[in-house]
Amino acid sequence: MVRELKEETGLNATKIVRKVAEFSWEERRGKWLKLIFEVEVEEMKVVLDPIEHEEYLFATEEEVKNDKVGDIVLTYITPPNKAVKLEAFRLRQEQAAAS
Repeated sequence: MVRELKEETGLNATKIVRKVAEFSWEERRGKWLKLIFEVEVEEMKVVLDPIEHEEYLFATEEEVKNDKVGDIVLTYITPPNKAVKLEAFRLRQEQAAAS
């Protein structure tokens, strides 16, 4: 997971905070398993692997809830993708409240 993060985004993980979720789905090309982690990184300087990704953006919890960041409408590969993002925000808030 740390290696994939580096290869695909150029980000160096310094800490795996938690596993947020995992889910799977099937499509014509096969079966997929997606694991989502919250990580801390050295520096937020994203350099995308152009073979893997075309673009990225950062979104607040409210923007995810509203499916819109500025003029960009958010769409998801599968329905659980939005729920996972909201779960990550919830877990982070829960941890902050406990500290």
